[in-house]
Amino acid sequence: MAAAGGADSIPAIPEEDASGDIATLYADLRATLGVPFVNLIWRHLATIQGGLAWAWTLVKPLYVIGASRGPADACGNRTRRTEGHRAWCRSGCAARTAQAF
Repeated sequence: MAAAGGADSIPAIPEEDASGDIATLYADLRATLGVPFVNLIWRHLATIQGGLAWAWTLVKPLYVIGASRGPADACGNRTRRTEGHRAWCRSGCAARTAQAF
């Protein structure tokens, strides 16, 4: 989320200012994640020398194989928010998340 005046609330390299390796990583993020823009967390990691490349190298395989989808689909994106569902999530989300990774 941008602060008043359009500036990010934490240091970040905007997509339009990215060049070289950062621009290449941003393009890979958009393509792999299937999104039209690079999220603030990734843009912030780009401010840390080697940070974006390091983090993306570690987590990209999880996105490629779809492992990042299971936990969110199991708990975070449920449309039914009954007490039974909340108990099911509390009791098993951590275990299901660990199994997915």
